[in-house]
Amino acid sequence: MAEQADVVSHSMGGDLSRYTAVLPAFFTDRTGWRGPIHKLITIDTPHRGTEIADQLFDPLNDCLRTLQGVAGNYSFETVVANGTTSTGALADMRGDGGTPGSVALQLLPVMPPFPIAYVVGSTDANTRPAARCGRCLVIELLCRDSPLAGALYLGRWDEFVFRGQPNDGLVTTDSQSNLAGNEIAVAGTHSASLNHLGFTGPSVLQGTSGVPGFVVGLLNEKVSGPHFQH
Repeated sequence: MAEQADVVSHSMGGDLSRYTAVLPAFFTDRTGWRGPIHKLITIDTPHRGTEIADQLFDPLNDCLRTLQGVAGNYSFETVVANGTTSTGALADMRGDGGTPGSVALQLLPVMPPFPIAYVVGSTDANTRPAARCGRCLVIELLCRDSPLAGALYLGRWDEFVFRGQPNDGLVTTDSQSNLAGNEIAVAGTHSASLNHLGFTGPSVLQGTSGVPGFVVGLLNEKVSGPHFQH
């Protein structure tokens, strides 16, 4: 039985993987007190949060958030379970892409006890929503007072949400990376679900993005290799 495993995580999964290092049960004699993660590969992970979280919780965007909830994509600020109130997953992702804005992100270890490699996705002119795209028009008609809906409809997503910073549609490239310059950059959107908001593929999770090949290479790379940060 293996004592440690290499972990590949997409989006918030990368943050959850990092968080395991602060749990009391992370270090045990079963792994020789090294922890169960040998190395971590994150794909489009919002290590320092995303502006989208703050935007969706703006009261002016309540309509858009409700519309996403009707489609099954819920955005809770807080969740009550068994009498305990916790922040919702999206609220945990609050931040400006440079500074973690939520308590959850601030608790992540800056130097976890395992090396991390960063795969960073970004959109290009062929993947961003076109001005007045069909789906964006429907969203704009349903949520006329929503700044986010207007940004989608006018093709101003990058400008309005991310202030022109490179991003994958949901997370800036700075938030996805370690800012050390050894990350692997790929072209692609955060996920195929963005197609419902007027983006076009491929997403970083599709084979045509090249990410699967890069991940295989990182799995075979030594932890002392050039793409891993300790």
